[in-house]
Formats: sequence, C-alpha cells, structure tokens
Amino acid sequence: MNDHETDPLEEVDPSDVFTKLGFPKALIVSSESGKDERQSEIIKVPISSETEAKQSQEKIEWLRANHLLSHEYLKDECARAEQSTKSGVVAGFIPRRAVSFLIGDSGIGKSPLAYQLGLCVAAGVPFLGMETQAGLVIMCDYENGMEESLNLSDQLARFLKLPEVPKNFVVWSPDYSHTDSVNIERICETAAQKPTFVIVDSLRSHDPHFEKHEYAGEKMNKLNKLAYMYGTAILVIHHTRKPDRDNPVSDLDDDKTRVIRWLREAAGSGSLINQSHTRIAIDSLDGRSNIDAALVVRWYRKSKGEAGPLYLERVCDDSGEPFGYRPLTEIKLLGNTDQETALRNLPPQFTFKEAKNALKRSDDPTSKFLKKCISLSLVRQNGRGRYERTDHATEAESEVAQIDRVGRGIEKGETQEKLQE
Repeated sequence: MNDHETDPLEEVDPSDVFTKLGFPKALIVSSESGKDERQSEIIKVPISSETEAKQSQEKIEWLRANHLLSHEYLKDECARAEQSTKSGVVAGFIPRRAVSFLIGDSGIGKSPLAYQLGLCVAAGVPFLGMETQAGLVIMCDYENGMEESLNLSDQLARFLKLPEVPKNFVVWSPDYSHTDSVNIERICETAAQKPTFVIVDSLRSHDPHFEKHEYAGEKMNKLNKLAYMYGTAILVIHHTRKPDRDNPVSDLDDDKTRVIRWLREAAGSGSLINQSHTRIAIDSLDGRSNIDAALVVRWYRKSKGEAGPLYLERVCDDSGEPFGYRPLTEIKLLGNTDQETALRNLPPQFTFKEAKNALKRSDDPTSKFLKKCISLSLVRQNGRGRYERTDHATEAESEVAQIDRVGRGIEKGETQEKLQE
C-alpha cells in the first residue's frame, strides 16, 4: 500500500451506535431540510425500559379511551372479522358480531326457514349444507303464536333428525311477555351464557319506528354495537314493500339481477340494508320455472359481494304437510346452457384458468359462474384458484355421457346389449 493511500472508512448509521449505548432509536430525528444541515439530531438522554413500558401503556389507554385503533390493532380486528365471516355462526352465510337481514315477501315461508336456521345453530348441525357454530339461540317470534311456535319447533326437530328440540333454543313471545318488545341488550347483558344467535321475526313487529328514515340510522348503529359488544350474530327478518305494477322488480333467480338492487325493494329506509353486514334475499319461484323449488335464496356480504343462488325444496311429511327445507343440487339449476356445458367439460379437479377456458368468458363472469356452482353444491373450492367438482355434478355428467354414448352407439348400429357389456 502506498503511503498516501488510506483505508476506506466504513459508513456507520449513528442511530445504530446510540441504540447499542442504550438510547432508543425512536428518539433519533432525521432531517433532510436545508435549514438544518446535520444528518441527524440525537437526544442524548437514556430512557429506561420501565419508562418506555409506561409510555406504551399510556398510549394504549389513550387509544382505548378514544376508541382509536393503531395499525396493529386494526389488523387484529380485521383478522377477527375475516375469521367471523369465514367460520361465522353459519359459515359463509351468517357472521358473528354483526347484524344481518333476511328480506322477502310476506307469506312465502320465511318463518319456517328461520326456525330451521335457529335449530341448526342451537344443535350445531349443518344448515342447508353449511357448517354452524353451536350456541344459545334466542328466537324472538312476533309473527307466530305460542302454539304455532311449538309445532314448528317439534316439526323441524324431527325433520333435522334431532332427538329433541335443543335446550339452548329458546323462544320469546309477546303472548308470554309482559312487554310489547324484547329487550335484546338486557338479554345479552344478563345471560350467563352469551347468546350466539338472536333472530328477530319481524322488524316491523319488533319496532315500527325502525323502518322510518329519521330513526333507522341511529337504531341500526345501536343494534350493530350490541352485536359487536356481546359477540352475538343478530338476524332480522324483514318484508319487501308493496310491488310497483308499473316498475316490477326483476326475478331474483335471473342471472342479470343484481342482489343489491333487488334488496332495494325492502320496506323502509335504505339504512337497514346499507348498515347491515349480510343481506339475504329470498323469493318464491311462483311456477315460472321447471325447477321443483319452493324458494330461491341469494345474498350479499360486505367486502365479499354476491353469493348464490340456493334453490330450496319444501319437503312434506307422510301426511303431505310441509316439513322442512332442503337444497336442490342439480346441474340444470345453473339455468344456462353455456354454463352447464362448461361444467360438464371440466375435469374432477380444475383451476380457475381451466374454468375460464371451458366457459370461454373473461375473469369476472368466470368468477360468478364458480360462485354459482359452489352455492348449488356442484363445486367446492380446495384452495386459492383450485376447485373440485362434487359427486352431484359428476353423477349428472356421467348420466349425460352415458346417454351420449348410447346415442352414438345406436347411430353406428351397435346393439343395446353390446353397449351394456
């Protein structure tokens, strides 16, 4: 090395040096301004870990007192909300700690469906194929008398093959209560076992002021806070407004119908829909289809978008009386020739890209097609971008394939006996 040469100096971040000496890095204030030419200004006052812990605790208490969320707490809350939606009281359908609405016309069978839903949650058995979280269920029934409530409970328990009506399925009835309306807050506050699920049938009977524009926003805020505070799922059953003959609402089972627009037919203020988490639309088919379904159900979840349709068959007992609901799972329920062909052409396990190629459409129609298949139990999702056809779809495809093979065999002059061999 020449005498005039010097070793290059290693660049050192001064904040690292002072951190090692016990000075917190957070107190190093960097400056890139023209007024202060120094690269950094260091407060050379050591702070003990006890002082830091105290400051941290004071900050946490300040955030809580003002109902503020740091980024980490916000992340935790969102993770809990996401988990609540995925698992939920009814997985992918009714989330915990939130208010949901079920909207439909009068007299189409909302109450029996609500009783079946409540009994499934109380017993922890699947509801229409969807997993449930067992817990205390409060059925606030303004619509049916005590005798009808008893009959519905017994009838649906038999339909669900339960040994008895679950002990944690309890009913509030105005016939039994000395008050005109149930006090949900008092029930949640005083219960030794916090309610998992509260069903209110129906909103108008529970509180006639709730629908009015001047009250709806405030009352929805209160109901949402109750659900969140006590970790309870609240489902409110509500009616549609009187139909407009000049501008009739589009059919719920029409692929072109957007659920969120159909839900605008709900009676009362738009705040009821806008401030609820899951909005469930239910309608009867009224003989307008060759599908043997009593009801069609579609729903919209915040941040998740639309789901469904789900076609429900009303099962009758041996005497012909309505018994319970079960989902129909047939490939023809897709109601679209291109979609039926696409599903039949897909292998037992496939990717989103393969579905897109089979449907010959862009990303968004393909995504809606797959969601529709999932809601009809024709497809299940195994992972990100990975799907699997269910036995129902495979069986339907096999029957069609067999018919096609027989048809081709007859054209070639083959005998039925040879085909069967």
